[in-house]
Amino acid sequence: MTKVQSKILQEEKVIKPADVLVVVVVYIPHLMGYFTNRLSVLRLCLESLLKHTPKEAEFLIFDNGSCAETESFLIDLVRRGDIGYLYRCHFNIGKLATMRLIFQLSPRAVVAFSDDDIFFYPGWLESQLDIFNAFPNVGMVSGVPTLDGAGFALESTLANARRDPSITMIEEAYIPANWEADWAASTGRDPEKRAIEARTVKVTKLVRNGVEAFVGATHFQFSAFASRIASCLPGEWPVNLMGGMRELDTQINVNGFMRLSTAERKVRHMGNYVQRDVRKEVQQMGLSVTPSVAPPRLTAIERFPMKSGRVRNWGRKLYRRLGLFIDGQNIINIPWKRNVSKHSDKAP
Repeated sequence: MTKVQSKILQEEKVIKPADVLVVVVVYIPHLMGYFTNRLSVLRLCLESLLKHTPKEAEFLIFDNGSCAETESFLIDLVRRGDIGYLYRCHFNIGKLATMRLIFQLSPRAVVAFSDDDIFFYPGWLESQLDIFNAFPNVGMVSGVPTLDGAGFALESTLANARRDPSITMIEEAYIPANWEADWAASTGRDPEKRAIEARTVKVTKLVRNGVEAFVGATHFQFSAFASRIASCLPGEWPVNLMGGMRELDTQINVNGFMRLSTAERKVRHMGNYVQRDVRKEVQQMGLSVTPSVAPPRLTAIERFPMKSGRVRNWGRKLYRRLGLFIDGQNIINIPWKRNVSKHSDKAP
């Protein structure tokens, strides 16, 4: 038996929460402008994560050069024993470089990776592990489907499904419109437009052993075998702060792995503030959230250029693009070359 075959057999065993390292990457450089309410978002993210995650899982926070207030909050969590690991960088090394470190050095077989603006519903991890245990060759599993994730780099996912007679393919499924609208609002997109697309764009759903999953996966939250993602990341150290996620999707596809999402919404992207309907859910679950802080009022000098419709339009577009940039979506990235030989002994 080869090393590759042995690795696959090890990873095809029943995966449990005790096999998982839950990782949240934090980047809050200050508490102004776009980041005014981000510490409140982070508090809710981690509170929902700690409450709704099985205790057998291990927790790691990777702080990518955050401000002093955020740093103090994270250190308190470690002192209380809520978090097992806290890695801190003096500056932001970027999402792709962070992933390269985490997935290559993880002490557990599976990494549940997340941005710092995600709300976790009860059973989020169990639902993703159900997919791991039901479907073969899983490369990435997300806690909510999106149209973007379900429309890119799916060849290997569909090929795996077609050659497995135990998998039922439902090719005329739809992502709930309100999920897509919520995701669009949190990332600066047009919620109404995305809701219309969700009602008209068909997405394939797979069923095996009673477990349902949408095709495709997202990057703001996903679970994966550490060695499989490590084999799909660039061999050279990434120099860009954002981007590279589409290239990762492509490499997962090239390596023959499946990209899937839970059939129910088990996580939710919040963005740079906690929306009103999320607050209602939070209260029903017994969680807490601090009130949102309104941006500071503009001075007369600052308001003067905003009287121009063209300037207001430009400002709104720039603000939305900032949110998309921070989220890592739709970024044109400098192509990277993957060093195959460096990871060939790890790829299952």
